[in-house]
Amino acid sequence: MKKLQRAAKLFILLLTSFLSGIFIFLWVITILLDATIMDLNFHMKLFEKNDIYSEVQSEVSILFDNLSNDALKHSLFLDEDQKKMLYLLQGSISPQMIRENLDSTTEGLFKYFRAETSLLPDIKIDTGLQQDPPSLSQNDSDYILSKIKRISLSAILRSVNHSYITDYMLSIRLVYFISGFVQKISPFIYIALLFVALGLSKHLEEILKWIFRSLIFAGILNLLAAVLGFLLYLKFIPDNISNLAVFIPLKDEVILSYFLNCTLPISILCAACAVFIAFLSILTLYLNKIAIIRYLGSTLEARSSQRYFKTIKYTAVTLVLIFTLGVLSSQLHSFRKVFASNNFNSVVSRFTNANAHTEIIAAKDDTIYTLQIKLFDAKNKSPVSGIRIKATEEAGKTQNEYHALNAITDETGCAKFTLAKGPFWLEFSAAYGINKYILPSPFLFNLESVGTTIITFDLDQDKSGNNNTGIVEIEFLDEDNLHVKNIEVFVNNSDRTYENNETTSPKSTKTEKVPDVYASLTNEEGVAVLRLPEGFYDVEVQKDKFPPGYKMANPFEVRCSSDLTTRYTIRLVKETNTSP
Repeated sequence: MKKLQRAAKLFILLLTSFLSGIFIFLWVITILLDATIMDLNFHMKLFEKNDIYSEVQSEVSILFDNLSNDALKHSLFLDEDQKKMLYLLQGSISPQMIRENLDSTTEGLFKYFRAETSLLPDIKIDTGLQQDPPSLSQNDSDYILSKIKRISLSAILRSVNHSYITDYMLSIRLVYFISGFVQKISPFIYIALLFVALGLSKHLEEILKWIFRSLIFAGILNLLAAVLGFLLYLKFIPDNISNLAVFIPLKDEVILSYFLNCTLPISILCAACAVFIAFLSILTLYLNKIAIIRYLGSTLEARSSQRYFKTIKYTAVTLVLIFTLGVLSSQLHSFRKVFASNNFNSVVSRFTNANAHTEIIAAKDDTIYTLQIKLFDAKNKSPVSGIRIKATEEAGKTQNEYHALNAITDETGCAKFTLAKGPFWLEFSAAYGINKYILPSPFLFNLESVGTTIITFDLDQDKSGNNNTGIVEIEFLDEDNLHVKNIEVFVNNSDRTYENNETTSPKSTKTEKVPDVYASLTNEEGVAVLRLPEGFYDVEVQKDKFPPGYKMANPFEVRCSSDLTTRYTIRLVKETNTSP
């Protein structure tokens, strides 16, 4: 029996020392990451070192020259709003504006990643202030464009059919959140494990050995991290830079230099920490040989057999463990609350897409490419209707008559598209108010097989409790960029039929009580704030409360996303009195 007790005690001491070594490593690595690649100032220095500003200036100029030649002149798959967006951005590519935008956008992104703001940053616009036209009857659009000074990054991504990038940004925000949480709880977990070891140890030598083992494990993990970093630096990144840089419109040598400058510091710091931790672990082996430590050890061993000393020891260990566990419980509760409020669970589910499978039905006509997407409840296999799916062709990569088609899943959970051969982005959103399911993240699907390609998704229900609600901010400014207050806006669900002859609008299957109208009034800063279920909405302005002297704002569409706050800016134009 005593042998079994000693074996169990040794196993627990080894296990706790190993776990404590892991949490020492996690604490150290999160601190190092926070000081390097997750730090704003670190990247600002790399911008200067790698001359990113001039490279971005050159690439942006080339990009807009190509867009102007290919898109604006030949009208390749661009609607009027997208053309105006490109026109605005093209006027903002001066070196000074590029530098200001890079700095402000980078700073805004890091604030978003660190959850200091829920809004993506704005892009500053420098179109050159135009004089007020004598008559706004024909030049309203151009005049209003000249007054715009900034555009939301999320609006730009939606305009160029790249709104899926916001999902990747939210995933980066999740990494920052987890890193900060691990950095907070690791010391408390280590203290809890240390006091478990204290409770099981009778000799000071056993405690020192436990600390030695935990430090050795931590040092080994730091050394492995350093080796991995150096392998990335010397081999993997240089050999795979063409694949890594496929989505970054900069020269490969610039991207390679930037990646290597990110990897090298963290690798060196991990190696330095491994050496320092190894020094500490060796130091613990010699502590028992120091006279005063040996005296304390013998005193502890002599008194450990006394009953009152055991009582004091176990009481102290128990109290510290209770306090530590209480702190950990509080931190875990906070973690779950923040995790749910930021809708991070949907990020995990969207990017896994583990419940999807594809089948192909051949066709006799080799010119027919049909795509069917079927959505089912993962639990009871019932069809999921009322989900809007947008298929967007990658402009410029294929030459056919299709650019973007929309369909809504019917009562059988099916949405159909007749497309041309080539790659398409598929995006999912709720078409009729509240959505109960975690929808897949937008992804690229290459339609290659003739006939009918069927993609089936088994959707998990969203149990986060926030009903996929998001925030839409609508800002009203006058011609002088001054805020306009006390404007009432109201929104309705955009239950419309899309231009797809194979799509039929399904009957509403809403079981939850959703307001027919949402309304808000602009505050002192000219902003009306609305909390809406995820989806698309038509926004209108209440005519009775519209300020006099301005042209009535036309209805417009907004998109509400559950994972971010979206702001739309409306610039009002003053009415002109025309004399007969």
